[in-house]
Amino acid sequence: MIKKSYHITGFDCAHCALKSEKHLNKHPAINSAVIDFAKDKLFIEYKEDELSIDDILKTIAEVESDPIEIADVSKEKKRYKIFNKDFWYTLARVLVGVTIILVCSIA
Repeated sequence: MIKKSYHITGFDCAHCALKSEKHLNKHPAINSAVIDFAKDKLFIEYKEDELSIDDILKTIAEVESDPIEIADVSKEKKRYKIFNKDFWYTLARVLVGVTIILVCSIA
């Protein structure tokens, strides 16, 4: 089984997303599909081979007339650095501020 997650937008209401979800679950290549309307996410568990985004869009278009857009989340993943340039600038400012306060309180 292959599990994939997608970013999906274009639904007007939660009912439209639910209707599309039910229709996707009837597809022979899909084991289960869940659309999270609030987070704009689509989670699909395929039986064997995964469908292309165009095939998913065609399947949704059978029951939904709104223009739907889907993007693969795995291609959108970003790594965030904790110790980036802004962190070091902020740390330096805090240390300078603490040093000034200590020097002024001693004198």
